[in-house]
Amino acid sequence: MDNRSTKKRFFKKSQLAALFICTLFTAFIVGRIHICLKTTLTGYEIGKLKGQEAELLEKRSYLKMQHAKLTTKRSLQLMTDVDTGKADTKGRYASR
Repeated sequence: MDNRSTKKRFFKKSQLAALFICTLFTAFIVGRIHICLKTTLTGYEIGKLKGQEAELLEKRSYLKMQHAKLTTKRSLQLMTDVDTGKADTKGRYASR
C-alpha cells in the first residue's frame, strides 16, 4: 500500500506541476497578445498624429506667408496712411 500512496502523491504532484506550467504558459500568451495589441493601437495613433502634423505644418506655412505679406514695408505704410487719412478714399490695404 505504501507503493500505491507514493504513486498517488507523485501523480498529484505531476498534475499540479502540469497545471502550474499551463497557467504560466497561458499568462505568457495573454501578456504577449496584450503587448501586440498595444503596439498596433499605438501605431494607428502615430499615423493619425502624423496626418495632423502635416495639416498643422501646412497651416503654419500659410500663416507665416500671410504674416510676411502684412509686415512688408509697403503694406505697413499703406496701413498707416489709411489710419492717418493720407491715403486715397478707397482705403487700400495690402492684398491677401
